[in-house]
Amino acid sequence: MQAAKSNTKDLKDVELGAPWPVLNIMCINPKRPETWRVLFDQAQLDKPTEMFTEVDFKCGEMINVLGRPIFIYDCDGYTKWYYKEIYGTDMKSIEVEERKPPKQIVKPPPYNGYGFEEDSLRNVAMLVPKPPLLDVRKYLLLDWEKADPSKLIFRLKMVTDKKQDSERNFVMSFSLSDDGIFVYEKNVPPGATPGTYRGNRAMKKMNDPITDQPVYVTAEDLYVGAVFEFSKRTFVITEVDDCTAKFFERYPDKFPFASAPHVMDKFKRMMQTISAEKRFDMKEKLENCDPSHTGFTDWTTFVNVLVQTGSAKLTPHEYLTIARHYQYHTPADKEKMKQLAIALIQHGFRHESFDAGGNFRRACIRADPDTTNLLSRSEFIRCMKAVRAPISYEILDIYLDVVANADQMVEYETAVRDFDYVSRPAKALEVIPMKVTRNFDFVKYFGDFVPHVNYRNFLLDIKDHLC
Repeated sequence: MQAAKSNTKDLKDVELGAPWPVLNIMCINPKRPETWRVLFDQAQLDKPTEMFTEVDFKCGEMINVLGRPIFIYDCDGYTKWYYKEIYGTDMKSIEVEERKPPKQIVKPPPYNGYGFEEDSLRNVAMLVPKPPLLDVRKYLLLDWEKADPSKLIFRLKMVTDKKQDSERNFVMSFSLSDDGIFVYEKNVPPGATPGTYRGNRAMKKMNDPITDQPVYVTAEDLYVGAVFEFSKRTFVITEVDDCTAKFFERYPDKFPFASAPHVMDKFKRMMQTISAEKRFDMKEKLENCDPSHTGFTDWTTFVNVLVQTGSAKLTPHEYLTIARHYQYHTPADKEKMKQLAIALIQHGFRHESFDAGGNFRRACIRADPDTTNLLSRSEFIRCMKAVRAPISYEILDIYLDVVANADQMVEYETAVRDFDYVSRPAKALEVIPMKVTRNFDFVKYFGDFVPHVNYRNFLLDIKDHLC
């Protein structure tokens, strides 16, 4: 150690960005900060100035280096040995809480309203912007064996005081692979042309309070009675198609409003909160709607009686779930659904010149090694996908609902005969849109018939709560 010099280090040993920058480089230090100018004043070089020496440095003491207070709290092993041997001073380390520099969070500029928020963010993050990547995992997680639809279909109404707008009819499709929402307007005011009302893109719901990232509408947010806004208009979901309702019921943990046991427990708890007179009035209304005492009533009457009893304590979709749980199709309705489904399937096969008795029949035979002429619904759908049949799986699901037995097994030879548009052509229908998932009018092709509801079984399930 050189006399009268402290904390010396050559400038060439200091690296740019080093974690311990050197404050004093090869310089003697006066003890009093006001005398440091004497070092550079040629006229006062002969005046005595008190400088720091090695005896002035001890752990736990403050020193002044060029006008800055410096606290000494530790030294290396050799320095401790040196002071112990030469001066008999025990240099003990002192624990000091080192302040970490605050983490700098770089926030992107606010969204300017053009395009999607992800696109604008990519423009900020990179010089050569690229389109945001799609979440392919969502698409791969769809259960193809259960014939999960790729799109969910809803019917919308505009919430407005204007009569002209309230009569407009909208069809909305929700894509399960990318959360895209497409809205198609069917009935428009006079002088307007029907068509796309909203392009296929995700709908922002809010910003996450923690990450401040946009949160988009998901399938869990869509049900009958749900209200949301887009294009500065308020819409409410009034109906769902049968395929979408079955998809909800297939995953009760994810969609509790479509779980019949959950909704029935909720309805029974609601029955305990209303008066006995109102409960008896509900039972009397259901029985009066069935003068022949068949145990069945029409769908609309059943739902209206439940809504009048429970009021707004249940959502409209939960009332729909109860009605679907006790629904019953008459044999005539089932036959009508079957014939119309066959007509739609044959229309697609004829348009693509697809022979159901060829590759599809051979695929079914390979999937049935025991030659039982029976396949499960999942196996039947897998064979249909294996041969890339030009078919709408929403329509195929309706056909399988009618022809499948109690064990959900399908006679594939019968299905092959039903799909043969050459030997057994179905009754010709009107012009059928090929993209039924977007603007398919189920009422137009399946008629105005609605399933009946077995209200007798419903009353038996809640008999303990009617008294």
